[in-house]
Amino acid sequence: CLSHTAGLKDYLGTFNAMRTEPIRSREIFQRMGTMKLDFAAGTAWSYSNTGYLLATEVLENVSKEPYGRFMSERIFKPLGMTRTGTSDPNRVVKNRARGYNP
Repeated sequence: CLSHTAGLKDYLGTFNAMRTEPIRSREIFQRMGTMKLDFAAGTAWSYSNTGYLLATEVLENVSKEPYGRFMSERIFKPLGMTRTGTSDPNRVVKNRARGYNP
């Protein structure tokens, strides 16, 4: 999933671009679960946010912790990464670069 070779479609391309309410993980998995893979796993490469979402769900289920807390406590703090965090689009962060879709 993390190397973009699982064949998963990128969920961002399957939802209405004009949508204003958040898309819940459950809704994404329900829709994506009905779609065929773009290719057999390991045979090609295609960027997919769905793979990252799936990996996040697995991490949270196995660790029993929210993704942000897990990353902070087990990765960032032990490595001394005091200015690193996970994305929270509702939090105002000075000088943060913001992604966009054209």
